[in-house]
Amino acid sequence: MMPTVTSKNDGGSIAVDAVRKAAGSRDWRHNNRTRALLASEPKLKTIVRLAKQKLGAKQVWIFGSRATGTNRPDSDWDIFLVLPNRASDSDLSPSKTWAVGREAGLTADIVAERDAEIRSTINVPNTLSYILHREGVRVG
Repeated sequence: MMPTVTSKNDGGSIAVDAVRKAAGSRDWRHNNRTRALLASEPKLKTIVRLAKQKLGAKQVWIFGSRATGTNRPDSDWDIFLVLPNRASDSDLSPSKTWAVGREAGLTADIVAERDAEIRSTINVPNTLSYILHREGVRVG
């Protein structure tokens, strides 16, 4: 059974936090991969800040080649935002998430989903939640 963490925002558990298994630490901020990613691209901190301010993001994750360490220097950034269950459909729109990356000055594919949806599909193969759970790196 994978551990979950209780969210202070809505009282629910966030199953995605089980991704910490890759960190070997109880606190994602001490994950060496998290530190390496944040150090390699300073604009990630800006994306985290803007995602929390503008969309109310609860968590920010990197997935894809940058998360797994198989990226090339010209690889894009794949970013996943965990939004509160109360997030509007507008907050989930690609144009809104793209605007966060644009404002931060980072070319990135940014996807957002509500926490409940992530939890409900975390063990469903071929979903972003499934990939995030197994390969994602939390950066915020």
